[in-house]
Amino acid sequence: AAKYGKLGDAWEADLRQGFAECFRVLRPLGCLVFQWNETRIPLRDVLACTEHKPLFGHRVGRLNRTHWMTFMKPDQNAKETPMDGKWKWPLVALLYLLTLPGMLWRKLFPPKPSPMAEYLQAQQKRALQKRQWNGLPVTPEEEEAWRELEEKQKRSLP
Repeated sequence: AAKYGKLGDAWEADLRQGFAECFRVLRPLGCLVFQWNETRIPLRDVLACTEHKPLFGHRVGRLNRTHWMTFMKPDQNAKETPMDGKWKWPLVALLYLLTLPGMLWRKLFPPKPSPMAEYLQAQQKRALQKRQWNGLPVTPEEEEAWRELEEKQKRSLP
């Protein structure tokens, strides 16, 4: 919640307004890349907040709960849009190919944490070790944080 913010009780209205504003400012045939994590709210409920359907998308993350989708604003003046007929799948393939290198780059070369983040992780690890050495009880949340720190360190090793 601290990183991305929190949705309020009127999240459906907020998302409807957000989608409406995105499609209002997009040029005709403009693309909107949208990310959603369905930890609390399922993707189908989010997609119900807009009349536009995504061209394509994929899931990522450890639990496959994060969805990346690409939308295209239709051209209201055109008789036939590129998404009708013979141009649909070549355009979908082109858009996917344009996003693929960035996804692969981030997968192969994940960004390194900042020195401050490394320092804070080391402090957190030392605090957990100290609690264990002193025989203090460790909560399930602390154990989960410990495992996440160890996984991050394993991933950051060359």
